[in-house]
Amino acid sequence: MRKSLMIRAAVAGVLAAGVLAGIPGFAQEASLESTNGKDLADIRERGVLRLITRNSPNTYFLYRGEQMGFEFDLAEGFASWLGVGIETVVPPLDEDPLDWLRDGRGDLVGASLMAGDGVLPGVVISNPYKWVSRVILVRDDCNSIHSPEDLLGRTVRVAEGSRHYWLLRALELRLGGLIGIESVPAGEETGRILDDLSHGLVDAAVAETDVAMLAMSFHGNLKIACVLEPSRPVGWGLRVDSSDLLAAADEFLEDIRGTFFFNHLKQRYYDTGNEYRWFRESVFGAWQSGRLSRFDDHIQKHASAFGMDWLLIAAVIYEESSFDPTATSTAGARGLLQIMPATGAALGLTDPHDPDENILAGVRYLKDQCERFHDVPAAEDQLRFALASYNVGMGHVRDAQRLTSDMGLDPHAWESVAPVLEQLSRREFYEQAQHGYCRGRDAVRYVEDVLRTWEIYSDYLRRQDGAGDREVAVSWKDGVSQECLSALSVSKEESGA
Repeated sequence: MRKSLMIRAAVAGVLAAGVLAGIPGFAQEASLESTNGKDLADIRERGVLRLITRNSPNTYFLYRGEQMGFEFDLAEGFASWLGVGIETVVPPLDEDPLDWLRDGRGDLVGASLMAGDGVLPGVVISNPYKWVSRVILVRDDCNSIHSPEDLLGRTVRVAEGSRHYWLLRALELRLGGLIGIESVPAGEETGRILDDLSHGLVDAAVAETDVAMLAMSFHGNLKIACVLEPSRPVGWGLRVDSSDLLAAADEFLEDIRGTFFFNHLKQRYYDTGNEYRWFRESVFGAWQSGRLSRFDDHIQKHASAFGMDWLLIAAVIYEESSFDPTATSTAGARGLLQIMPATGAALGLTDPHDPDENILAGVRYLKDQCERFHDVPAAEDQLRFALASYNVGMGHVRDAQRLTSDMGLDPHAWESVAPVLEQLSRREFYEQAQHGYCRGRDAVRYVEDVLRTWEIYSDYLRRQDGAGDREVAVSWKDGVSQECLSALSVSKEESGA
């Protein structure tokens, strides 16, 4: 049940070609053909738009293994409009996303940038996609704060050195009194502060109106007490020399105004009604816990028993079933890891929809596939062969290796075998294959999608734990043992990525 990571639906399962085709600009790119600037051309040549953002329920997070968040979903829509994929770049909490933008580590910043918030030189803000102001949030049993003046003598929690912090300091000067500003370490997420507010650990907190609406949906006991400043536009941050990308972004944001895509996006994340309350509540809980799914404990247990990286297994589960234990394919594959009946019987699987049983069987099967390619010298290639075999079957992969060898190429190098595997859907190739026709192109894409998802999970959870202080990627080292499924995380510089 392979899914493409780059074009995955993001808005309530409806951000798909059928919906996008109804939005001006999604069905064709004629209006952008005249842009010949290097910035946009580079993105199209690369095939990926790099979004610099933050981990928070308002911007970007993982939920049931899926990348989500208002800023992510909006940027993914823009990437689809451009005809490219999307990649997320999340700086450490103590670093400014705009600095990363200026350093060329991404193409645009989607982190609820408000006009007038001290945008750095060399950065320009796109046309707005929403307007927000900063407000004071309190619990609904608080009846003594109705205006900024009422904050004097009250305790307000904000992140040290944040724009919220300096806004309160400026308010103190204007009012000629003191506010009990309780500062937490710089980079502390507003969502966590609002969680403390909901539990009575602080009198009040500052938030943007959109974040406040999101928090009020999560926590039924919060309300907006007063507004601290007039509303201001929010847009994407881009480098000043990205003129064509800026023009495309402005056109996209204008095109989606009033469309189902954009209205549904706002409703999903910010509507205070009950339609999506369950979604927001579960998202907030998952974000706070730092878990990928409710099956994490099962995955970790069985992956550890077989010496595998549990995040790799989680990536396979996502690509196979999107963490749905009831999933059944048209071919009869079942459960989280989509085990075929014959394979399940051989592995002793009695209930394919039981998460623990299914994960154990799937891990054992993937381990077996990896060991069957013991003669592949490069650990990275060994893993790719194993994943391809898991997806399309050992026989088809062996066919591709034999045909590769017949062409005088290395049958143990994935770079040589993958193009041949892709051709096994063509008669002139599959007639020479012992196991006949197969959808080899899908298998190759599956391999890359799993590895890409593995990288996303590893990077996301590392930053959730606060351990990420540099760009990282999951990769493999040359010369490692044939245990191709062990966790080997190195920097891009070390891996050559």
